[in-house]
Amino acid sequence: MMEQLHRATISLRSLMESYRTIVQILVSLKYPALVLMVCLQIHWGQQFILFLMDYPLDVFHVTKNSMLVAQTDQSGSFLIKFAVNGSTLTPNSVGTVDGVIPSQYNIDLFKGYYRIASILSLDAQVHVLQEKNSQLQIVGKLVNNGIGNLDSARFSNDKGFISTTIWDSVKNEYSTKLSVLNLKTPTNPKIAAAQDLFTTSYSYIYNMQPIENGEFVLVYFINAFYYANATAFTVQLFQVAEKSLKQVGKPSEVVIREKDSYLYSTYSDAFWDPHALRYLPKSHKLILPVTSYYSVYTFYYNTSVSMAETPGNIQTFLVYDVDLSNGAKYIGNVTHDSEYSACNLYSPPRSMVFNGDLVTSMGNSLKRTSTVSTLNGKKWELKICD
Repeated sequence: MMEQLHRATISLRSLMESYRTIVQILVSLKYPALVLMVCLQIHWGQQFILFLMDYPLDVFHVTKNSMLVAQTDQSGSFLIKFAVNGSTLTPNSVGTVDGVIPSQYNIDLFKGYYRIASILSLDAQVHVLQEKNSQLQIVGKLVNNGIGNLDSARFSNDKGFISTTIWDSVKNEYSTKLSVLNLKTPTNPKIAAAQDLFTTSYSYIYNMQPIENGEFVLVYFINAFYYANATAFTVQLFQVAEKSLKQVGKPSEVVIREKDSYLYSTYSDAFWDPHALRYLPKSHKLILPVTSYYSVYTFYYNTSVSMAETPGNIQTFLVYDVDLSNGAKYIGNVTHDSEYSACNLYSPPRSMVFNGDLVTSMGNSLKRTSTVSTLNGKKWELKICD
């Protein structure tokens, strides 16, 4: 198969021909078509644009010299690794892992080893792969560990972080656990520490961010207090020791809605989009987007109102100061217009810092706020389309 894939090396001059060739090869081998990829060289570095040709959505991992693409579904995940050289992508090796790979967060490359977290039959799986003779071979794995369904996963240096949830049908509640993986020996990944975080019927860890080279980890999630009719966004800091996890300070909880929260869907794009989150290691600032929009379905409430027609929708960035001794502290937020633009354009949430000022883009607007540490006031705002 690799010999055939090499013949279909992708370049800017032969994109469509390459795509058709790869599709024919994969279909003949009973593999689904993956994606058509374009690599563009621009003055500040390499940027990649993926034109997705097939459903379901593929996940991928990109470095300066390589790209790993995964076609993933319930039957398993098929992997192709490409070498990157300027505007040329050359397929190098292939492999498979069991289970579904939920997002880009679940794939990592460290010292020549790919670490991949997947879900198989409501069980968290971790595989370590190494490229050998045009094959991505599994050299280590952690399976059938009984810690529950995978909610999120991150990797940092020789550590891995996974959060899992087990449903107790008798007690009618979830039990959520955060586990730290020891990946110092790639052929023998193991759980180094685990901590039960909470038992609840309404929340679990949606994602996390390792910081300080994996010595700490920030977890963030939604709390839906249905009985109190409120929704909150929570950030929590943990210190990682060799065989233990220690909570640092108290959780920082920001109430997003205090009324009719059950009518709204609240989430952060950072749950699945790695580019939506921003952590500034020098100033220890964490920036997270949060969206809350009207989400009533006709079959349940006998009404249906679009986001553009409904008041009370929220699009905002929450900003935190991360104190490694005292935990995460909420500074404030930068709110963007929640209405769709007249030209039907929508910008995904992104945040940057220039000369100390926070620049955020979300929905229909781009905004500069002074400063990221104080959020004193708006310097300017640009509407994408009026």
